[in-house]
Amino acid sequence: MSLGGVAAATAIPMILINVSGGVLADTYEAKYLLGGSSLIGALLLAVLGVLTMTETVEPWHVFAIEIFSGFVAGADQPSRQALFPSLVTQSAIKSAVTLNGSLLASASVVAPTLGGLLIAATGLHIGFFVAAIGWVAMFVVTLFLPVRGTFSTTLSVIADLGTGFSFIRSH
Repeated sequence: MSLGGVAAATAIPMILINVSGGVLADTYEAKYLLGGSSLIGALLLAVLGVLTMTETVEPWHVFAIEIFSGFVAGADQPSRQALFPSLVTQSAIKSAVTLNGSLLASASVVAPTLGGLLIAATGLHIGFFVAAIGWVAMFVVTLFLPVRGTFSTTLSVIADLGTGFSFIRSH
């Protein structure tokens, strides 16, 4: 199986859905979109865990799951970004974004290290199941987020997309 092919299977849908994911995050309450994407991510990882545990996983399973993961990530990322202004005060946004970036950078080193140790000790399927549990935990956390502020109730997705592209062009 090609690692580049799997990466493309994730990246292409993520790029395609990212702009419309931003519109969704602006139209609906981002914490619910984030919660939904967390549940779908958990389900995809659990499916991959079961397929691995039963030794029935095929390359096409991995590609299909990664395509769906790309769509989920494309909606998930804008939802996360849309939450910042409603979780922290305007004066704390810069610090919150900096802290978030530091935590993500740290997690990108620590999580694979711990995951590798877990997989070596228990098996690949356990790694997928633990990751799925992490996504479920994220879902539970999002339910209790004390979100302040409002979200747009506009019904024109096309107009919102146009506004988004205009903003990108002007910056």
